[in-house]
Amino acid sequence: MTARPAAGHGAVTRRTTEPAPRAHDRDRHDRRGERTRRKGHRIVKFTLDDLNRIIETHIDIDGRVTEDALDIPYAELGMDSLGLVELAERINIAHHVPVPLDIIEEMRTPRLTVDYVNEHLGGGGAEASGER
Repeated sequence: MTARPAAGHGAVTRRTTEPAPRAHDRDRHDRRGERTRRKGHRIVKFTLDDLNRIIETHIDIDGRVTEDALDIPYAELGMDSLGLVELAERINIAHHVPVPLDIIEEMRTPRLTVDYVNEHLGGGGAEASGER
């Protein structure tokens, strides 16, 4: 009879966690040259480009939201209440920031949306990021 090693003794173990990300994987520069910090695959700073990406992909309004339109209500940009609910859902899916229904009503403009998401990601709002 041959003795077998007990579990864990003599057995090959695999690394169960991923290696720590390297510094160049965590730090990125956005288009304005500002540094953004990454947590895993999520960007800690939510920008107007991120908002436009969600709107262009999932919500039916004409054109992009420009910096000049940051304070224009979504209704004037052509987004209805159902579009706002879809926007909130997509923000939650893409950036893991839940947006309750009462907050959706308060996010009347793109600037308020960017500020809300950044507050919950730990980044600065549109004012702190230089977007005006």
